[in-house]
Amino acid sequence: MPSKYILRDGDVERFWSKVDRSGGPDACWLWTAKSSHRFGYGKFYLSSLDNVVHAHRFAYFPAHGEIPDGMFVCHDCPDGDNPRCVNPAHMFLGTNLDNMRDREAKGRHPHTPTWAGVGSANPNAKMTEEQVIEARRNYADGGLTQTQLAQRFGISPQMMNKIILSRHWTHLPSVDDLRREVS
Repeated sequence: MPSKYILRDGDVERFWSKVDRSGGPDACWLWTAKSSHRFGYGKFYLSSLDNVVHAHRFAYFPAHGEIPDGMFVCHDCPDGDNPRCVNPAHMFLGTNLDNMRDREAKGRHPHTPTWAGVGSANPNAKMTEEQVIEARRNYADGGLTQTQLAQRFGISPQMMNKIILSRHWTHLPSVDDLRREVS
């Protein structure tokens, strides 16, 4: 069976140059390149495919071999699953059902009571709690517009609007709460 990942000279070296392995063999090896999937998984451009692949899937391949069709590369990081981790020792193959059960068992599904997806614990979060409060405070003080804040924090104006209106990050003080603090 031909490999999905046809490696060209330098692909593997180029891949590992984008990874922080300083924690040693047992630590999470973090994808450091700017390119990442919206859920935090690293993305790696593979020239032989002229396409982008998930970094953790690419890392799995040279260490463990071919990834069969329909199989997922699942994380099993010791300190809690980390989408940026590309340490092949922290990965296992599973079906979609295995992946969903693993996610729920670890409390990473938004519909499970133990989900830790609030605020910066949410893998989709682009800001920290401190940054959200800073943005709301800047807006409350009249210093910056929502568009300026969105540019400053690297998010869309629509998302900044939801943050300012407390439709997201509802567990933090609202703009009105921050205005009252000043008064």
